[in-house]
Amino acid sequence: KKEKEKLLPLEKKKQKLFMQQKQKELVFMVMDTRVKKMMNLYIMITRVHMKSKENNIMIAAVKKVTQNLNQM
Repeated sequence: KKEKEKLLPLEKKKQKLFMQQKQKELVFMVMDTRVKKMMNLYIMITRVHMKSKENNIMIAAVKKVTQNLNQM
């Protein structure tokens, strides 16, 4: 019986850590989509104002940022 009592807190700790990990992943996913939406909006706005070369640089920068976010 004492062995089971020792195991319980460990299982709870594992569950807690797992939940924290899932929450972190969810936060990154939400942040990622939010950032992508903002970036897309920014591109749409700047596309109107920028010359094509500058615009391509901007798009490349945005892609880089979103890639970095995906890797987190």
